[in-house]
Amino acid sequence: MSGAAMQVLVRVRGHLDPSLDLWPYITGLRTQASTSLLTLDVYDSRELMSVLVALAHRGVEVQEVDSQVRNRPDGG
Repeated sequence: MSGAAMQVLVRVRGHLDPSLDLWPYITGLRTQASTSLLTLDVYDSRELMSVLVALAHRGVEVQEVDSQVRNRPDGG
């Protein structure tokens, strides 16, 4: 997927440690009462699945995923 990336909104429940090694992928975080809304920037679906699995391994429950493909400004 040259020149394109996915921006993904992920709603999760559970404690989310901001020092996670996933932080390069997490470009936004909004915390609400019992959930958090993450914005992830990933290059493809494999990378997205890796991040979702890593969240699950840390005890974070993924509730909703909404993704969109967008052109990267540096994508050439």
